[in-house]
Amino acid sequence: AGRDENDAFSYIFRSDHMIGNIKNQFLKGKVSVELTNTIYNNLNQYFHIAYGEIPEGNFDFDLADFCTHYKTNILQTYNTLKLLEKEQILVFIESFSKQSTLTFTALPNEVLQYSENNNSELIKIILRSYGGIFEFPVKVNETVLAKKLNLTVSDIKDQITKLVDDGLVTYNFRKNAGQIQFLIPREDNSTIHKIASNIKQHNTIKSNKINAVIDYVNNKTICRSNYLLNYFSETNTQACGICDICTNANKKPSNSSYKELSIKILALLSVKQSLSSKEIIANFELDSSIILTTLQLLLDTDKISINSQNKLEKV
Repeated sequence: AGRDENDAFSYIFRSDHMIGNIKNQFLKGKVSVELTNTIYNNLNQYFHIAYGEIPEGNFDFDLADFCTHYKTNILQTYNTLKLLEKEQILVFIESFSKQSTLTFTALPNEVLQYSENNNSELIKIILRSYGGIFEFPVKVNETVLAKKLNLTVSDIKDQITKLVDDGLVTYNFRKNAGQIQFLIPREDNSTIHKIASNIKQHNTIKSNKINAVIDYVNNKTICRSNYLLNYFSETNTQACGICDICTNANKKPSNSSYKELSIKILALLSVKQSLSSKEIIANFELDSSIILTTLQLLLDTDKISINSQNKLEKV
């Protein structure tokens, strides 16, 4: 029950598109033995670690700069670093919340004139990317600016420093970087070879978890409570009687009922543009499970979709 002591409900919405996105996200971030070996070797080159050496102290580490330098996917690289940390090969200290700030102290017309006279693409990008930069300090990301202008972060810092020297801006540089600490001596390929089976097992476990969630969402026959308990190896269970599977087993509306409700929901979304499931339920004096089933059917048949605000809209 909820805080008001009335029954509480949770809703599951699924679509083939959403499930496809989940699977693709896993594949994009998947860490292979070969990738782990490559990134580990790149790290040693990046920090100039000699073979057999175990360096002392921490190294400042800019993940975006590293990925740009070696042309690696940032999500896969991040996941690889976390895996290397889990295997106690290194420590990855994340510190990505700090950002530099920038404020234009010159008048707008002076800034525009300076930009024109000096052909400054940096000023144009900053003005397009950051609002309010004449009124108060605005957080800026040197790595993003560098990528947009096809320059290095060092180039961006030098250009902003020139703007400071010319009296156009105030600039508070903060190093938006993590740190890397190596825990074992550099042994190149043999280091990753020792943990190859762990990497494969890690991928298998993660894949199994994702598939288990997808199977749970797709399930239309087994009591939700039993399904969860069975996942945790508890088999001596009884149906809960209150989940959507159990209640739908006792309520079998006709196909015509679903069709009529579908037409009404589509008509409602034509007028309201987009609504949450809760808002749609409030428009009908029907059991919420029937409405939710109808919404799922409309999702499955691509009659409606879920937008970026997690609301339902007509396709």
